[in-house]
Amino acid sequence: EVIKHALIGDPELWCRIQSDRVTWSHPVTVTELLRASIAVKVRVVQEDPLEKGLRAVLNFGHTIGHALESWFLETDEPLTHGEAVAIGMICESQIGKLGKLEEVIQVIKSHFPHRTIPESAFPEIWSLMQQDKKNAAGKVCMAVPGAEPFSMKVLEPSREEIEQSLLFYNDLSR
Repeated sequence: EVIKHALIGDPELWCRIQSDRVTWSHPVTVTELLRASIAVKVRVVQEDPLEKGLRAVLNFGHTIGHALESWFLETDEPLTHGEAVAIGMICESQIGKLGKLEEVIQVIKSHFPHRTIPESAFPEIWSLMQQDKKNAAGKVCMAVPGAEPFSMKVLEPSREEIEQSLLFYNDLSR
């Protein structure tokens, strides 16, 4: 969530997360990071209390992430929610051509282990994504952060784009 919030609306927090100065085991550092993260979420919710626009960006990484989390629940090695959303952020950043894609990859790889997604699972993952409550008119919808803080792009990726993003993620293990 801290990584997501930094990408959504706090460039200073994003720079801090990328630096080697972040000590996640130090209580003061963690408290500072959480305060900054919460401030982003509070601002988004205050700006869009009725979920009519910007608030959708809080779901960044979750469209693909929830489908992955559900699919992996049926395996011997389920993903945590954080792992699934982290993978989702990489995939959704790739689909949305997020300018910070390489930085997103590096930060997530430094905090989460790589988990290969079997290509045989892609059809079921797509099916799970189609059941997402954020979809509209039968299309998969996802929001990714825009170029400016507190902005977003809403995407309607095709099945092929989703599968390409999953292949892109899998290739990161090489």
